[in-house]
Amino acid sequence: MRRADDGDGAVRLASLAGHLPVSGPAVLLGHDLSAPDLERWTPWTARGRVAGGTLAVEEAPARTAGTAAQPGNG
Repeated sequence: MRRADDGDGAVRLASLAGHLPVSGPAVLLGHDLSAPDLERWTPWTARGRVAGGTLAVEEAPARTAGTAAQPGNG
């Protein structure tokens, strides 16, 4: 997974099997954590729609565990 460079909240998705993800509604599960001790571990979700291998994020938490909640941060 990689954030798109256009700043609109889009996330590029990549399949480990080499296939494009199916288009439609999607939920992205992520974690923000502190390393190396894992003292802080905060799960988060982002919701949106997938089209052409990109998730257009429509709903995401504003912040988690004191860090900006951006898919790909954790």
